Amino acid sequence: MRTLGIALLVIAAGSGCREPERPPAPRPSPPPATATSAPVAATATPAPAPPPLDRPPTIGCSLLGERLWEPLPLRLEPEGDDLLEVGGWRVEARVSFFAGEADELGAFLELAQPGVTLRAFTDPSRLRVFVGGSVMFGRIAVPYRTTPLRVVGQREGDLVVRLEDDASVDLPAPLDEPLACDQLTLLPPEPTDDAEPFLRGTEIATLVKLPLPLSSELNGAPVASLLGIPPRAVLLAGRAQGQARIAIHGHRATYVGWVPGAAVQLGGSPSSPPGTHHESRFARSMIGPVITRRCTLDLPLLLTHAGEPRTVGHLAAGTIWRGGPPKNGVAPVFLDFARAHPQARLVVPAESLAHCTQVETVHGG
Repeated sequence: MRTLGIALLVIAAGSGCREPERPPAPRPSPPPATATSAPVAATATPAPAPPPLDRPPTIGCSLLGERLWEPLPLRLEPEGDDLLEVGGWRVEARVSFFAGEADELGAFLELAQPGVTLRAFTDPSRLRVFVGGSVMFGRIAVPYRTTPLRVVGQREGDLVVRLEDDASVDLPAPLDEPLACDQLTLLPPEPTDDAEPFLRGTEIATLVKLPLPLSSELNGAPVASLLGIPPRAVLLAGRAQGQARIAIHGHRATYVGWVPGAAVQLGGSPSSPPGTHHESRFARSMIGPVITRRCTLDLPLLLTHAGEPRTVGHLAAGTIWRGGPPKNGVAPVFLDFARAHPQARLVVPAESLAHCTQVETVHGG
Protein backbone atom coordinates (compact mmCIF):
# COMPACT_ATOMS: atom_id res chain seq x y z
CA MET A 1 0.00 0.00 0.00
CA ARG A 2 2.83 2.37 0.73
CA THR A 3 4.31 1.72 -2.70
CA LEU A 4 0.99 2.49 -4.44
CA GLY A 5 0.63 5.76 -2.53
CA ILE A 6 4.06 6.92 -3.59
CA ALA A 7 3.26 6.14 -7.23
CA LEU A 8 0.02 8.14 -7.05
CA LEU A 9 1.92 11.09 -5.56
CA VAL A 10 4.49 11.00 -8.37
CA ILE A 11 1.77 10.96 -11.05
CA ALA A 12 -0.07 13.82 -9.39
CA ALA A 13 3.11 15.85 -9.14
CA GLY A 14 3.90 15.23 -12.81
CA SER A 15 0.49 16.29 -13.97
CA GLY A 16 0.71 19.44 -11.93
CA CYS A 17 3.96 20.50 -13.67
CA ARG A 18 2.66 20.00 -17.30
CA GLU A 19 2.38 23.24 -19.31
CA PRO A 20 -1.15 24.18 -20.37
CA GLU A 21 -1.99 23.86 -24.10
CA ARG A 22 -1.35 27.06 -26.04
CA PRO A 23 -4.31 28.68 -27.80
CA PRO A 24 -4.09 28.84 -31.64
CA ALA A 25 -2.14 31.80 -32.95
CA PRO A 26 -4.37 34.59 -34.23
CA ARG A 27 -4.42 35.07 -38.01
CA PRO A 28 -2.56 38.17 -39.14
CA SER A 29 -4.77 41.04 -40.22
CA PRO A 30 -4.29 42.42 -43.77
CA PRO A 31 -2.17 45.55 -43.90
CA PRO A 32 -4.11 48.78 -44.19
CA ALA A 33 -4.51 50.22 -47.68
CA THR A 34 -2.14 53.02 -48.54
CA ALA A 35 -2.12 55.79 -51.14
CA THR A 36 0.19 53.74 -53.32
CA SER A 37 -2.06 50.67 -53.50
CA ALA A 38 -3.15 49.65 -57.02
CA PRO A 39 -6.58 51.11 -57.93
CA VAL A 40 -9.52 48.75 -58.01
CA ALA A 41 -10.77 48.23 -61.56
CA ALA A 42 -13.85 50.30 -62.30
CA THR A 43 -17.03 48.38 -62.81
CA ALA A 44 -19.44 51.23 -63.48
CA THR A 45 -20.88 51.52 -66.97
CA PRO A 46 -19.69 54.68 -68.76
CA ALA A 47 -22.24 57.38 -69.49
CA PRO A 48 -23.85 57.23 -72.94
CA ALA A 49 -21.78 58.94 -75.64
CA PRO A 50 -23.16 61.93 -77.56
CA PRO A 51 -25.15 60.97 -80.67
CA PRO A 52 -23.11 60.05 -83.76
CA LEU A 53 -23.42 61.79 -87.10
CA ASP A 54 -25.91 60.22 -89.49
CA ARG A 55 -24.74 59.53 -93.02
CA PRO A 56 -27.28 60.95 -95.49
CA PRO A 57 -28.72 58.77 -98.27
CA THR A 58 -26.12 58.53 -101.04
CA ILE A 59 -26.63 59.15 -104.75
CA GLY A 60 -25.42 55.61 -105.34
CA CYS A 61 -21.73 56.45 -105.39
CA SER A 62 -19.08 55.54 -102.85
CA LEU A 63 -15.34 55.48 -103.52
CA LEU A 64 -12.95 53.27 -101.55
CA GLY A 65 -9.18 53.61 -101.25
CA GLU A 66 -6.21 52.45 -99.24
CA ARG A 67 -5.58 56.10 -98.42
CA LEU A 68 -6.44 59.63 -99.50
CA TRP A 69 -4.39 61.37 -102.16
CA GLU A 70 -4.43 64.64 -100.20
CA PRO A 71 -5.69 65.58 -96.71
CA LEU A 72 -9.39 66.41 -96.39
CA PRO A 73 -11.33 68.39 -93.78
CA LEU A 74 -13.89 66.89 -91.43
CA ARG A 75 -17.04 68.79 -90.45
CA LEU A 76 -20.05 68.26 -88.20
CA GLU A 77 -22.41 69.66 -90.85
CA PRO A 78 -22.27 69.45 -94.68
CA GLU A 79 -21.64 73.21 -94.96
CA GLY A 80 -20.08 73.64 -91.52
CA ASP A 81 -16.64 74.78 -90.43
CA ASP A 82 -13.59 72.63 -91.14
CA LEU A 83 -12.60 71.17 -87.74
CA LEU A 84 -10.11 68.39 -88.54
CA GLU A 85 -7.65 67.71 -91.34
CA VAL A 86 -7.32 64.00 -92.04
CA GLY A 87 -5.16 61.98 -94.39
CA GLY A 88 -2.00 59.91 -94.53
CA TRP A 89 -0.47 56.80 -95.96
CA ARG A 90 -1.94 54.23 -93.58
CA VAL A 91 -5.62 55.06 -93.35
CA GLU A 92 -8.37 53.39 -95.38
CA ALA A 93 -10.98 55.77 -96.75
CA ARG A 94 -14.55 55.62 -98.03
CA VAL A 95 -16.19 58.71 -99.55
CA SER A 96 -19.97 58.60 -100.04
CA PHE A 97 -21.69 61.32 -102.05
CA PHE A 98 -25.17 62.75 -101.58
CA ALA A 99 -27.30 65.62 -102.92
CA GLY A 100 -27.30 68.49 -100.44
CA GLU A 101 -29.29 71.70 -100.31
CA ALA A 102 -30.17 73.23 -103.69
CA ASP A 103 -29.07 69.88 -105.19
CA GLU A 104 -25.45 70.71 -104.42
CA LEU A 105 -23.04 67.83 -103.96
CA GLY A 106 -22.20 66.75 -100.42
CA ALA A 107 -19.77 64.12 -99.17
CA PHE A 108 -19.42 61.93 -96.08
CA LEU A 109 -15.97 60.56 -95.21
CA GLU A 110 -15.21 57.40 -93.22
CA LEU A 111 -11.63 56.55 -92.20
CA ALA A 112 -10.26 53.45 -90.54
CA GLN A 113 -6.99 52.26 -89.07
CA PRO A 114 -6.66 49.11 -86.95
CA GLY A 115 -8.59 49.93 -83.80
CA VAL A 116 -9.60 53.48 -84.87
CA THR A 117 -12.52 54.83 -86.91
CA LEU A 118 -13.55 58.39 -87.84
CA ARG A 119 -16.65 59.46 -89.78
CA ALA A 120 -17.98 62.95 -90.55
CA PHE A 121 -18.86 65.29 -93.39
CA THR A 122 -16.17 66.64 -95.71
CA ASP A 123 -15.74 69.22 -98.48
CA PRO A 124 -16.19 67.43 -101.85
CA SER A 125 -14.43 70.27 -103.69
CA ARG A 126 -11.20 69.36 -101.84
CA LEU A 127 -11.37 65.73 -102.96
CA ARG A 128 -9.13 64.56 -105.80
CA VAL A 129 -10.02 61.50 -107.88
CA PHE A 130 -8.54 59.64 -110.85
CA VAL A 131 -9.87 57.99 -113.99
CA GLY A 132 -8.96 54.62 -115.40
CA GLY A 133 -8.92 53.83 -119.10
CA SER A 134 -9.30 56.35 -121.90
CA VAL A 135 -11.89 58.86 -120.74
CA MET A 136 -12.28 61.86 -123.06
CA PHE A 137 -12.94 65.30 -121.55
CA GLY A 138 -14.50 67.92 -123.79
CA ARG A 139 -13.87 65.64 -126.80
CA ILE A 140 -10.21 66.71 -126.87
CA ALA A 141 -8.44 65.67 -123.65
CA VAL A 142 -7.63 62.29 -122.09
CA PRO A 143 -6.24 62.78 -118.55
CA TYR A 144 -3.27 60.66 -117.51
CA ARG A 145 -4.04 57.99 -114.94
CA THR A 146 -1.84 59.93 -112.48
CA THR A 147 -3.62 63.28 -112.98
CA PRO A 148 -5.66 64.36 -109.93
CA LEU A 149 -9.14 65.51 -110.95
CA ARG A 150 -11.54 67.66 -108.98
CA VAL A 151 -15.14 66.68 -108.17
CA VAL A 152 -17.34 69.74 -108.81
CA GLY A 153 -20.92 68.43 -108.76
CA GLN A 154 -23.38 65.70 -109.59
CA ARG A 155 -25.69 65.14 -112.53
CA GLU A 156 -28.36 62.43 -112.61
CA GLY A 157 -26.38 60.13 -110.34
CA ASP A 158 -23.01 60.75 -112.02
CA LEU A 159 -20.17 62.80 -110.56
CA VAL A 160 -19.08 65.84 -112.54
CA VAL A 161 -15.28 65.79 -112.63
CA ARG A 162 -13.04 68.66 -113.75
CA LEU A 163 -9.73 68.63 -115.59
CA GLU A 164 -7.94 71.77 -114.42
CA ASP A 165 -6.03 74.16 -116.67
CA ASP A 166 -2.96 72.80 -118.43
CA ALA A 167 0.08 75.03 -118.92
CA SER A 168 0.71 73.51 -122.35
CA VAL A 169 -2.81 74.19 -123.66
CA ASP A 170 -4.94 77.31 -123.54
CA LEU A 171 -8.49 76.25 -122.64
CA PRO A 172 -11.34 78.80 -122.64
CA ALA A 173 -12.69 77.06 -119.54
CA PRO A 174 -11.87 74.00 -117.44
CA LEU A 175 -13.12 70.75 -118.94
CA ASP A 176 -15.95 69.12 -116.95
CA GLU A 177 -17.21 65.60 -117.60
CA PRO A 178 -19.99 63.59 -115.88
CA LEU A 179 -18.66 60.15 -115.02
CA ALA A 180 -20.11 57.06 -113.40
CA CYS A 181 -18.77 56.13 -110.01
CA ASP A 182 -17.12 52.94 -111.27
CA GLN A 183 -14.94 55.02 -113.62
CA LEU A 184 -13.29 56.85 -110.71
CA THR A 185 -10.79 55.90 -108.01
CA LEU A 186 -9.29 57.60 -104.95
CA LEU A 187 -5.76 56.63 -106.05
CA PRO A 188 -4.14 56.37 -109.51
CA PRO A 189 -5.19 53.10 -111.15
CA GLU A 190 -2.64 50.55 -112.27
CA PRO A 191 -1.30 51.03 -115.82
CA THR A 192 -2.74 48.87 -118.58
CA ASP A 193 -1.22 47.64 -121.83
CA ASP A 194 -3.82 49.48 -123.92
CA ALA A 195 -4.51 52.62 -121.93
CA GLU A 196 -4.63 54.91 -125.00
CA PRO A 197 -6.30 53.05 -127.90
CA PHE A 198 -6.70 56.32 -129.81
CA LEU A 199 -2.92 56.30 -130.34
CA ARG A 200 -2.91 53.05 -132.29
CA GLY A 201 -1.66 53.37 -135.84
CA THR A 202 -0.10 56.80 -135.36
CA GLU A 203 3.19 58.06 -136.75
CA ILE A 204 5.82 60.22 -135.10
CA ALA A 205 5.66 63.80 -136.36
CA THR A 206 6.69 67.32 -135.38
CA LEU A 207 4.84 70.59 -134.98
CA VAL A 208 6.89 73.25 -136.72
CA LYS A 209 4.64 76.13 -135.70
CA LEU A 210 3.11 77.17 -132.40
CA PRO A 211 0.69 78.31 -131.07
CA LEU A 212 -1.93 76.41 -133.08
CA PRO A 213 -5.73 76.20 -132.90
CA LEU A 214 -7.06 72.76 -131.90
CA SER A 215 -10.50 71.56 -133.04
CA SER A 216 -12.41 68.49 -131.91
CA GLU A 217 -13.87 67.97 -135.43
CA LEU A 218 -12.51 68.20 -138.96
CA ASN A 219 -12.69 71.86 -140.04
CA GLY A 220 -14.57 72.60 -136.82
CA ALA A 221 -14.33 75.70 -134.65
CA PRO A 222 -11.23 75.84 -132.42
CA VAL A 223 -11.88 74.74 -128.84
CA ALA A 224 -8.34 75.25 -127.50
CA SER A 225 -4.89 76.49 -128.48
CA LEU A 226 -1.68 74.46 -128.31
CA LEU A 227 1.12 76.43 -126.64
CA GLY A 228 4.87 76.03 -126.48
CA ILE A 229 7.99 76.57 -128.55
CA PRO A 230 8.44 74.63 -131.81
CA PRO A 231 9.55 72.08 -132.76
CA ARG A 232 7.35 69.87 -130.60
CA ALA A 233 6.83 66.12 -130.97
CA VAL A 234 3.33 64.80 -131.70
CA LEU A 235 1.69 61.63 -132.97
CA LEU A 236 0.01 61.90 -136.38
CA ALA A 237 -3.22 59.89 -136.78
CA GLY A 238 -4.20 61.04 -140.30
CA ARG A 239 -4.78 63.90 -142.73
CA ALA A 240 -7.88 65.22 -144.51
CA GLN A 241 -8.88 68.46 -146.27
CA GLY A 242 -5.69 70.26 -145.35
CA GLN A 243 -6.02 69.28 -141.67
CA ALA A 244 -4.00 66.85 -139.56
CA ARG A 245 -5.39 64.82 -136.67
CA ILE A 246 -2.76 64.62 -133.95
CA ALA A 247 -2.25 63.56 -130.35
CA ILE A 248 0.06 65.65 -128.18
CA HIS A 249 1.14 65.09 -124.59
CA GLY A 250 0.42 68.02 -122.29
CA HIS A 251 1.26 68.42 -118.63
CA ARG A 252 -1.97 66.86 -117.33
CA ALA A 253 -3.49 65.04 -120.30
CA THR A 254 -3.06 63.87 -123.89
CA TYR A 255 -4.85 66.24 -126.27
CA VAL A 256 -6.37 64.86 -129.44
CA GLY A 257 -7.80 66.91 -132.33
CA TRP A 258 -7.35 68.61 -135.66
CA VAL A 259 -4.77 71.30 -136.47
CA PRO A 260 -3.67 73.02 -139.72
CA GLY A 261 -1.90 70.33 -141.75
CA ALA A 262 0.93 72.61 -142.91
CA ALA A 263 2.22 72.85 -139.35
CA VAL A 264 2.78 69.07 -139.07
CA GLN A 265 5.80 67.32 -140.57
CA LEU A 266 6.66 63.64 -140.39
CA GLY A 267 9.66 62.59 -138.30
CA GLY A 268 11.14 63.66 -135.03
CA SER A 269 11.70 62.17 -131.59
CA PRO A 270 8.82 60.48 -129.77
CA SER A 271 7.51 62.11 -126.65
CA SER A 272 6.05 60.45 -123.59
CA PRO A 273 3.70 61.67 -120.88
CA PRO A 274 5.46 63.56 -118.12
CA GLY A 275 5.82 61.56 -114.93
CA THR A 276 3.64 62.58 -112.05
CA HIS A 277 5.16 62.16 -108.62
CA HIS A 278 3.14 62.91 -105.57
CA GLU A 279 4.01 62.40 -101.96
CA SER A 280 1.30 62.95 -99.42
CA ARG A 281 2.72 64.57 -96.31
CA PHE A 282 0.70 65.03 -93.18
CA ALA A 283 2.64 66.27 -90.19
CA ARG A 284 1.32 67.19 -86.78
CA SER A 285 2.94 68.56 -83.67
CA MET A 286 1.91 67.81 -80.09
CA ILE A 287 2.51 70.11 -77.15
CA GLY A 288 2.69 68.96 -73.55
CA PRO A 289 2.86 65.45 -72.09
CA VAL A 290 1.90 62.62 -74.42
CA ILE A 291 0.39 59.61 -72.62
CA THR A 292 0.18 56.23 -74.30
CA ARG A 293 -2.81 54.23 -73.08
CA ARG A 294 -4.59 50.92 -73.58
CA CYS A 295 -8.24 50.50 -72.57
CA THR A 296 -10.44 47.51 -71.82
CA LEU A 297 -13.59 49.07 -73.32
CA ASP A 298 -14.42 50.72 -76.64
CA LEU A 299 -14.13 54.49 -76.23
CA PRO A 300 -16.17 57.04 -78.22
CA LEU A 301 -14.15 59.64 -80.11
CA LEU A 302 -15.75 63.06 -79.69
CA LEU A 303 -15.27 66.20 -81.76
CA THR A 304 -15.82 69.35 -79.70
CA HIS A 305 -16.63 72.70 -81.24
CA ALA A 306 -18.68 75.66 -79.97
CA GLY A 307 -21.41 73.57 -78.38
CA GLU A 308 -22.22 70.00 -77.56
CA PRO A 309 -19.61 67.39 -78.56
CA ARG A 310 -20.54 64.88 -81.24
CA THR A 311 -19.42 61.30 -81.62
CA VAL A 312 -17.33 60.95 -84.80
CA GLY A 313 -15.63 57.59 -84.24
CA HIS A 314 -14.35 54.99 -81.80
CA LEU A 315 -11.20 53.58 -80.27
CA ALA A 316 -11.55 49.80 -80.05
CA ALA A 317 -10.79 47.99 -76.80
CA GLY A 318 -7.16 46.91 -76.61
CA THR A 319 -5.95 49.59 -79.03
CA ILE A 320 -2.80 51.43 -77.94
CA TRP A 321 -3.36 55.15 -78.50
CA ARG A 322 -1.73 58.45 -77.59
CA GLY A 323 -3.35 61.41 -75.88
CA GLY A 324 -2.98 64.03 -73.21
CA PRO A 325 -4.00 64.45 -69.57
CA PRO A 326 -7.71 64.96 -68.81
CA LYS A 327 -9.06 68.47 -68.35
CA ASN A 328 -12.60 69.84 -68.07
CA GLY A 329 -14.13 66.39 -68.35
CA VAL A 330 -12.31 65.26 -71.51
CA ALA A 331 -8.88 64.02 -72.57
CA PRO A 332 -7.31 64.91 -75.93
CA VAL A 333 -6.58 62.17 -78.45
CA PHE A 334 -3.63 62.32 -80.89
CA LEU A 335 -4.00 60.37 -84.15
CA ASP A 336 -1.22 60.24 -86.71
CA PHE A 337 -3.69 60.86 -89.55
CA ALA A 338 -5.72 63.70 -88.00
CA ARG A 339 -4.96 67.24 -86.90
CA ALA A 340 -7.49 69.48 -85.17
CA HIS A 341 -8.04 73.09 -86.17
CA PRO A 342 -7.51 75.68 -83.40
CA GLN A 343 -11.23 75.93 -82.59
CA ALA A 344 -11.80 72.17 -82.31
CA ARG A 345 -10.50 69.16 -80.36
CA LEU A 346 -10.65 65.40 -80.77
CA VAL A 347 -11.21 63.91 -77.30
CA VAL A 348 -12.56 61.03 -75.21
CA PRO A 349 -14.65 61.44 -72.04
CA ALA A 350 -12.37 61.70 -68.99
CA GLU A 351 -14.50 59.20 -67.05
CA SER A 352 -13.72 56.54 -69.65
CA LEU A 353 -10.03 56.65 -68.64
CA ALA A 354 -10.97 54.62 -65.54
CA HIS A 355 -10.96 51.63 -67.93
CA CYS A 356 -7.48 52.42 -69.25
CA THR A 357 -3.93 51.82 -68.15
CA GLN A 358 -0.98 54.06 -68.94
CA VAL A 359 1.70 52.40 -71.03
CA GLU A 360 4.11 55.33 -71.29
CA THR A 361 4.28 59.07 -70.64
CA VAL A 362 6.55 61.36 -72.65
CA HIS A 363 6.95 65.01 -71.68
CA GLY A 364 7.32 67.18 -74.76
CA GLY A 365 7.45 70.84 -75.39
